[in-house]
Amino acid sequence: MISDNESINVLNSFFKKSTNVLLYVANGTEYQTTLNFVEQQSKRRWLSICENNIEYKAGYLHNYRVALVKGGSNGNDAPNSVSNILENAIKCFPNIDYVLSVGVCCGVKSKTNVGDVIIAEKTVNYEFVKIENDEIFDRSFSRHSNETSNMLSVGASSLSFNDFSVICGEMITGAKLVKDLDYKYVKDILAEHKEALALDMEGYYIANFAVSHKLTDWFVIKSVSDHGNDKKDNDNQAKATEHSLRVLFGLLKNSNFLKQRRIKVMISGSFIFDNEKTAEAENYTYNLTKKLIYRGYKIINGYGKCIGNAVVAGAYDKVKYKEEGASLQDFVEIYPFPRVTNEAITYSLNIIKTANRQLMAKDCPFTIFIYGLKDNNEKAQGMEDEFALAKQNNSFLIPVGATGYISKEFWKRINQNITEYFPKCLLDKKVFWDKFNVLNKSLKVDRVIDFMDYLCNDAFY
Repeated sequence: MISDNESINVLNSFFKKSTNVLLYVANGTEYQTTLNFVEQQSKRRWLSICENNIEYKAGYLHNYRVALVKGGSNGNDAPNSVSNILENAIKCFPNIDYVLSVGVCCGVKSKTNVGDVIIAEKTVNYEFVKIENDEIFDRSFSRHSNETSNMLSVGASSLSFNDFSVICGEMITGAKLVKDLDYKYVKDILAEHKEALALDMEGYYIANFAVSHKLTDWFVIKSVSDHGNDKKDNDNQAKATEHSLRVLFGLLKNSNFLKQRRIKVMISGSFIFDNEKTAEAENYTYNLTKKLIYRGYKIINGYGKCIGNAVVAGAYDKVKYKEEGASLQDFVEIYPFPRVTNEAITYSLNIIKTANRQLMAKDCPFTIFIYGLKDNNEKAQGMEDEFALAKQNNSFLIPVGATGYISKEFWKRINQNITEYFPKCLLDKKVFWDKFNVLNKSLKVDRVIDFMDYLCNDAFY
């Protein structure tokens, strides 16, 4: 259970930086049903994050980090419109790749039964359709990723439920509640959209937002709660919403139609070439980089002459960059830290280094500190700067004290007041933390990665 208010900003920051799936629902019934479902399936309580007077719930659904938000009006100018809610959401969660919407819709009676789930392959706003000389101009949003669409279709075809069907097809959207329309109006709409399976009030806006903001893709998965002239009630909406969630859960479990975003990890370290421990520092950094990439992380590092070289070497060795579709930049970001002797140039380069460090620390939920030795045994001031920036950005700070030098000082600094840096619930597993300062010949990198996995998946539940 999450009860540590003193350090909760660290956890909030982790989810804000690493979440790449936004789940939108339209009303209170859909929201509560969805929250109950995802917490039950994940067996974890989801974290509350409030920003700009909007409450989000963040947590895990399978291995995906998901943010849940409730909308309101679908008018473009309303403060709680679909578009405004989504705009605020991607400011709070800047690494969103996918926007999803689950809930209820009004089905076409001749094509659907109450409870059936519609996966939108195309959505169009029926109030925006332009008709000229009896020709209808299609303003729909088809799924813009053929790869995703194919995987989604395959995933949907593999799902089977005893109490409802799953159908992929066209969904149409409008601002007017179907329950307030006479049935003739509905029939007129459907006459213009002969392929439509259902009507909803959000699908078009979801797709429009995703396309206009160049997100990876959008998904609208709705269950039929009525046929436009039936009585609506919360029990029916809750059951229909659960059907849409069961389909989403099945898709996430059985297919890979969503791609995971790698969590960024900054490696802060420095060392020199002509030292008896140079080979040890290179090997440790090299193996740490390889293991982090293997476990799904992305490395951020400034290119120094020892640690930076070892990071690049580890990344090259792990990433089969010559194979088709593989790109080293997907797994590692290296920022230049050039060295010159000319004082006039050095001044300009120091400005660049400061800017680079700010960029490196900005989006990293984790920062690992190793070694910290410079020429003439000078203190690695750059690592001090990176420590301060990482703390300011609510990163999880992980100094491997066993590597010595300034990293050992960082470990002691945090250990003296550990609740300033980590939520109190971490103390239940403080054995992880203590091992970082234990000297041993192998300096196993697994200790660091196991600790990070623990923070990601188990520490707060």
